Amino acid sequence: MTRIRRCAGGVLRRWGEVCFMEQFSYTLQNYRPFGLSHPVEMTVSEGITFILGPNNVGKSALLRAFVELKNVIEPAAKRDNRKYDAQISTSFETLVCRSNPTSSFSVAVANDTAKWTVSFTSRAGIHSNAVGVHMDVRGDNVTPESRFRAMSLFTNALYVPAFRSPTVNAQGDIYGMHIGQQFVAQWDEWANGKRISDAEKVSALVEELRVLFGFSRFEITVAKDGSQLLVRTDEGRFSLSELGDGLSHYIIVLGNAMIAAPDWILIDEPEIGLHPKMQEAFVRVLASKARYGLIATSHSVGLARSVADRVLMMTKDASGARRLEPFGKHLNPTIAQSISEMGYSQFAELGANHLLLVEGRTDIKAFREILRKFNLEQHFLIWSLNGSDWIKAPPEKIADELAELKRLGAASVSIVFDSERTDSSMDMSEAVRPFHDLCASLGFNVFATDRHSTENYITQEALDKLCPGTVALGEFEIFGASGKKWEKSKNWLLFREMGRPDIEGTGLGQFITGTLSRLALQ
Repeated sequence: MTRIRRCAGGVLRRWGEVCFMEQFSYTLQNYRPFGLSHPVEMTVSEGITFILGPNNVGKSALLRAFVELKNVIEPAAKRDNRKYDAQISTSFETLVCRSNPTSSFSVAVANDTAKWTVSFTSRAGIHSNAVGVHMDVRGDNVTPESRFRAMSLFTNALYVPAFRSPTVNAQGDIYGMHIGQQFVAQWDEWANGKRISDAEKVSALVEELRVLFGFSRFEITVAKDGSQLLVRTDEGRFSLSELGDGLSHYIIVLGNAMIAAPDWILIDEPEIGLHPKMQEAFVRVLASKARYGLIATSHSVGLARSVADRVLMMTKDASGARRLEPFGKHLNPTIAQSISEMGYSQFAELGANHLLLVEGRTDIKAFREILRKFNLEQHFLIWSLNGSDWIKAPPEKIADELAELKRLGAASVSIVFDSERTDSSMDMSEAVRPFHDLCASLGFNVFATDRHSTENYITQEALDKLCPGTVALGEFEIFGASGKKWEKSKNWLLFREMGRPDIEGTGLGQFITGTLSRLALQ
């Protein structure tokens, strides 16, 4: 008999299976700006996704759908109700597309084997909150587990709207996110209640904030009358409302994420109120609080390209149709152009005047976590080399693009890439040796991993915490050679769980302490 276990977030999984989220597509039709003849489709998988686009194109409406329809879709996700009546959060006319106000609106969720279509019809006129819900399920292998997983964006997501510090003094909640007195009361319950595990989570978050903001001392307490949070830093004690937008923003949003423990975090414009260098750190820390991933809307191309696993662009054509396409689909900038676009000069002014190029997009966040353990993260701007195919291209095709990096004026350029070693007797695969030699000839600091790839440094202890049942790779084992291990978008979270000693004794650790640390002191 197949045994079933329950992972965090309530998702059922079989013993021995790896805890990862398969890819799903979500289609909204006749909902808000997404008309009956112009639905919008978004594909979702684990990791960080950014949606760029101009104002009033529908980015926020797309995210809000997962919160506004939560209560009426959740019964179908949990109990397989095919037809039932429900009350939506607002009137039908508010949610339905204004072009077709008397028609139903729908959400379709699909994976490789099944499709769930949930439609909503007004029950008592478009001014009413009453709707009839009908779920149509088609496909193979439709199980309660697959249905719940498919609906996880509706059943367990935290939505963070665009807001600033006034929420410190506001009351109630915004789309289910605690603010003001409600947030203070929830924090008090977690920090000072009976459950030791809750208090430990609060302590871990406070320490995370201390390190992020560079304080020697950082404490958060609740005032005796329970009316507000008090923050003590190196500079004294302050009420939360006295602090700048950035710090109060961090505490409120990350506190809510800690309390909610969501599968997904949805956030509008995470860059609001934060310095460019803190924006990336905020998104990364916030994403670490979600089981599966974070989806953000933004106007910052630089932030998106520096932290996201995938970047999408929402556009609207003359007919009103909205489309989501990969950002830069029709544009292939060079590495130097991408770094310039990201705002390298801003980072250089703040001390990050060294470049570290890593192999793929998932390696950007992974190496930020690795460098953070050596207190070097702030000195390096980390960017991607566009993957192994680019690295293995003929040297004459990439030489000019690599040489172009010198024009950025960085204090140094360092490169780390997968050696693809299959045993200890070789220093790197012959397929990547020409790339190594080309980089060395340009005067770059080059390190080909002393293990097969970045994934081979991840420890069993880290996997046991985030991906129970998954076995760590051997030093020269090829990722995926013996079946699916984990999503590479989780690499940075796994490195986040590791300590400095886990890296220090490796060749990578020696490159960091012997080369990158020396560069940071220059």
